[in-house]
Amino acid sequence: MKNALQILLLLVFVACSNSEEVSLPTVMLTSNALYTSPEGRFEAFFPHKPLISYIDGEVDGKKLINYVFVHDTGKEKYAVNYADYPDSSLIDLEKIKNKGLRAMGEVSIIEEKSVQLGSYKGIQYRANVKNGIAKANVAGKLLAVGNRLYYISVFTSKELPENTSAFLDSFTLVN
Repeated sequence: MKNALQILLLLVFVACSNSEEVSLPTVMLTSNALYTSPEGRFEAFFPHKPLISYIDGEVDGKKLINYVFVHDTGKEKYAVNYADYPDSSLIDLEKIKNKGLRAMGEVSIIEEKSVQLGSYKGIQYRANVKNGIAKANVAGKLLAVGNRLYYISVFTSKELPENTSAFLDSFTLVN
């Protein structure tokens, strides 16, 4: 039994040591109470400092890393995600929005509109999710900035908080 455990630990160590290291972006509080990420090239008003993680993905057969900045209040989640696509032509905002919402369950779109941040186009929406991973209300904004996709969202099992629009609108690009 002891040998089996040692072999298992060795296999886990080898598997982990061969995995590719991903360097997480940083986030810091600015003097105007916004959190900024130099690597993410954005600022946004989170209620508190967000946690940073990433999700591996693939698009058009190429590796894609989706960086996730999220603050969970216990009642709602505030998030900014970004991913650099191999080619900007692969960013279809409507398709990405629909795929993400469908993954949560049965969705009803309450409101949807086109938005713009500088010269960059996007979409913003509010939706209800029922009969899925959770009954929820979600508001989101997707922006295509060159080959980078930004996805800003608020997710809650209750009513969307009063500061939902303020959070979505606080998102700005920085150099």
